[in-house]
Amino acid sequence: MAVGELIGAAVGLILLIVVAYMLVGSTINTAETVASAQRDMTLQQEVRLHTYIDVISATIEPESPHVINFVVANNGSVTINKFENMDVIIINQSGYYPPYYYTNSSGSVTWNSPPNSFNPGNTLNGVVSLDPTTNICSGLYWIEVVTVNGVTSLAPINC
Repeated sequence: MAVGELIGAAVGLILLIVVAYMLVGSTINTAETVASAQRDMTLQQEVRLHTYIDVISATIEPESPHVINFVVANNGSVTINKFENMDVIIINQSGYYPPYYYTNSSGSVTWNSPPNSFNPGNTLNGVVSLDPTTNICSGLYWIEVVTVNGVTSLAPINC
């Protein structure tokens, strides 16, 4: 009977060690994952703090009141990659955001710049082509440009 108790105690001790090993291992793995996620988030916030854009001008083509030419300056210290994914939003005087004016919807945005980056100190020219029945000069309109990391710039559209 004493041998059975010793074997039971040994098996129990081994199971306790295995469970403790698994618990500590998963806790360490979870802590590493959380630390990595916090590091990535800190880096993203740092990039966002150093990103600054400014819509320098936004004008209407006289012969096409539905086409907006605009210029955006990168006044920050970070190169903006994937500028083709930046959103361009047209806002009218009531604050309404028509969804078809976003990039990659029924309105279109064309960027005239280098293929992969928007470096600090450079400007980027863009053209927004709206629905041909839209006449921007019929009221007050603004253009808002939003980078991939959420930095925005807003400017009035001049007729």
